[in-house]
Amino acid sequence: MEKTIIPTLSAGDVAARCTVFLLTADARSPRREELVRATGGAVVEICADVAAINAAVRAASTHYCLIWSDALVPPDGLLPRLVSRLEADPACVGVTPVWTYEADGLRKNSMAGMAVTADGGLYAVYEGMDATAEALEAVRECSLAPLQSLLVRREAFLALGGLSERLDPLLAGPDFCLRMLSLHAQDAGRPAFFAVAPEVRAGLRDILLPLRLTGLWNSLASRGRLVCKAEGDLHRHCTADGLAYGLSRWLVDGPTLSTTAVPPENAAWQERYFAWRQSGDACLLGTLIDDAPDSVRAELLLLCRSLPDCLPHTLAWYVARAKKLRAFAVAHGLDALTDAVDSWDAGAFREDCLLPALNDLRRHDIYEASLEECPGAYDAWLELLDEPRRKAARAGAAGPSTGSAPALEVGGTRPGISLLTPVWNTDPAFLRAAVDSVLVQTCGSWRLYLVDDGSDRPETRELLDCLDREDSRIRLIRREGNGGIAVATQTALEQASDPWVALLDHDDMLSPDAVEEVGAAVAAQPHWRYLYSDEDKIDADGVRRNPFFKPGFDRDLLEGNNYACHLSAFDRETLLACGGFRAGFDGAQDYDVILRVTDALEDQQIGHLSSILYHWRVHAGSCAGQIRAKEGVEAASRRALAEHLARCGRQEEIVSTGTYHRSLRAVPSAPPLASVVLLARPGIMVAPELATSLEELGRIWPCEILWQPVDVSIDEPSHAPVPQWTALPPATNWPGGCNAAVQAARGELVLFLDAALRPLSGCRPEQLLIHAMREDVAVTGGMLWRQGALWNAGLAPGAGGLPFAFMRGVPQQVLRHVAWGQLPHLRTAVAAPMECMAFRRDLYLDRYGFNVNFGTLSGADFCLGAARRRLKTLICPWGQWEMLGEHAEDALAVRTQVAIQEGSGTQCGTLRAAETRESYIAYQQILQRFKDRWGDDIRRSPVRNRQLGAAFDNGWRLPL
Repeated sequence: MEKTIIPTLSAGDVAARCTVFLLTADARSPRREELVRATGGAVVEICADVAAINAAVRAASTHYCLIWSDALVPPDGLLPRLVSRLEADPACVGVTPVWTYEADGLRKNSMAGMAVTADGGLYAVYEGMDATAEALEAVRECSLAPLQSLLVRREAFLALGGLSERLDPLLAGPDFCLRMLSLHAQDAGRPAFFAVAPEVRAGLRDILLPLRLTGLWNSLASRGRLVCKAEGDLHRHCTADGLAYGLSRWLVDGPTLSTTAVPPENAAWQERYFAWRQSGDACLLGTLIDDAPDSVRAELLLLCRSLPDCLPHTLAWYVARAKKLRAFAVAHGLDALTDAVDSWDAGAFREDCLLPALNDLRRHDIYEASLEECPGAYDAWLELLDEPRRKAARAGAAGPSTGSAPALEVGGTRPGISLLTPVWNTDPAFLRAAVDSVLVQTCGSWRLYLVDDGSDRPETRELLDCLDREDSRIRLIRREGNGGIAVATQTALEQASDPWVALLDHDDMLSPDAVEEVGAAVAAQPHWRYLYSDEDKIDADGVRRNPFFKPGFDRDLLEGNNYACHLSAFDRETLLACGGFRAGFDGAQDYDVILRVTDALEDQQIGHLSSILYHWRVHAGSCAGQIRAKEGVEAASRRALAEHLARCGRQEEIVSTGTYHRSLRAVPSAPPLASVVLLARPGIMVAPELATSLEELGRIWPCEILWQPVDVSIDEPSHAPVPQWTALPPATNWPGGCNAAVQAARGELVLFLDAALRPLSGCRPEQLLIHAMREDVAVTGGMLWRQGALWNAGLAPGAGGLPFAFMRGVPQQVLRHVAWGQLPHLRTAVAAPMECMAFRRDLYLDRYGFNVNFGTLSGADFCLGAARRRLKTLICPWGQWEMLGEHAEDALAVRTQVAIQEGSGTQCGTLRAAETRESYIAYQQILQRFKDRWGDDIRRSPVRNRQLGAAFDNGWRLPL
């Protein structure tokens, strides 16, 4: 690009016409004075986030706005040169400086604007290039610029509506730039652009900032959750600067820089970091993280785990990317790129690059975090564990048989399975893939019933005719007109003749061993009448992601979340006896039929296969893409749930949670007396909101309020914390206080509440009491929050034999997006929080209460003892409280984490080390005693999918 020189404006004049918005979390940031000096005295407003920037820009009155991050060192004379560049071309809508990074004698470019790669990713232009390179002296016109150093006209900012506050802050910048370009597309008679001012160099304090700015966008794009509307332009920058535009072995497109090649092992860490950023070579990453400076190591590890684009993908992803890159190269006449893609060999890449990198990262414990925090762990699991398993299964299979399959295989041990697939105007590629996934089954005892539900798409009808002739086990049924998916599935069910039937949507796929696993399970468990498996999603390119490793059968969870769904297989006679598939439930027909079938069965007749046997296709019209993709799905689900409740004789209010539903049970007409026990610790006063909540509870449920101190140092309050309360003598510890309070209680039901709780909006404690009255339930617990993060939503079972506080630390705003959407629903847990649990008094006394020898695990001991008597522990989402002050666990344990051995990995659990060496040893002894007593029960708990283990971040990890 041609170097241009423009006159600079007076520093004083520009400073008076510009407001600077310092983006920092530090309200007293010393960077403010630094910016004031560098800008010649401009007004500097401190802004903590995107919303603050929007408000500050609206309040400002200057012509220009400069957004500046405290991660950048502003050069002197900053404003005049940026403003001059902005006004030099009417098509320019914003200006950013060049970012440089200096450390250990290195001076490198970190970002010279942002470009768009061939597949819609964001690229920090020439990151890692020597800062003195000629290419960095040119004025650059870019599609995007980093928000962290962006000068724009205030009028244009306001006309655009400012920055989007709905998006993640790291996405708000790119979104703003693309909207700005669209709004001013041809204002100057040519495309608008963001300029990079080469004469302005900003020093970068944080080498990881470009990774953060591009990583989230690229991770979402690589997983099909974000589409960039700007055309790839990185190749144009390379061509204009005389740089070769090529491809690394990891299919990263970009210029060939000195940092792209693998540097020697003794090279500076920053050199190796830039080499990884340019090449995407994951073989460098494990050692790179280990060798990182102390100031960045933890954050680099966190970023790599949380941003899937930083870690290796599956081979299928790279194959799909190669196709996209080739199409882009051909469309733009990039012969060198075309040749590079054509010479890329998938098999050699897997053996020479992908598998070595995955194994190295596994050795460096990169994948030890939960699936929420490290979604790339599933890619590693697929390549390292699942693919070899499938390969062995394919090698061991004799190959799919042809001709009619018998109702029973040789030996009469495995039933034949009919696969029911309704079809309507299906994309032929998806339908072909679905049928192919059946044809390659390792077990040939299947029949596939394809029901054409009145398709009028010629390509679909032609393919169906071909499939009908392709294999005698494929049966094509034509329906006149379109009756809907439920009617079409019922048609297939009525035609099926095998003892078992399974559901396969017309655009989804089965695992190659799905029929074999279902058949083997039914043979081994002949009393089963319905079973479901784990599942994942598969995109249009055949890339698998988003696994769903499900718990064992949980009737309560099923009422709020159709978690069973795929793959579902039914005993055919049972399904027919329950009425089969009903018209009017399209989109939720599987939920309706699963509810009706499970209503008719005992728990022991329902099985779960903890293997991923089903791949749910994600595309624009599928429910896998979003719940509202098919019209009427939510309404049909609500109606299915309502009819289920009616069959169970329950009159309950159904409340929408946005995606699914949950029910609110009515208070009994004559509820039994409930004893509410307020467990008081030193220094705790009852929050007014808790007192009000108890008064409201008393108006709908007869209650007595007991004040139980759990420390002998607690004096009796000088005034009643709540009306009509009874003070009990202090106990020496928490479980001892619980036992004493239950002995003194008069109620048929008991509700333990930490006196330091404050109810959240919508808290309904009576729901805990209602569920505690159920004959199949021992304990009902609530959910506890602390400073906006989840503290305790019930204990989950670790594979090592100890429980852990599931999803502790999750922010409240993402609750329904984690743990497969199960947390906002009534569900089974290993144990409930001791600070909010309800139970029947006679059950408690029959179990001799809490065992004080287990300390903070005494509640879990009680719940596990009840589980041996087939009584559940439930977590009720209607009871949610905020923790105030110190937590009961902190009376025994402080914030140092205990490393709990968990299978092949280490769980840094939420059961923590004690304050002194003596108490630490005592605490370890408690853990060991608990494990000796309950370890086998915990390991076998159906709450945990057998594929999963506890992660140090309190989620489910996938052991590799």
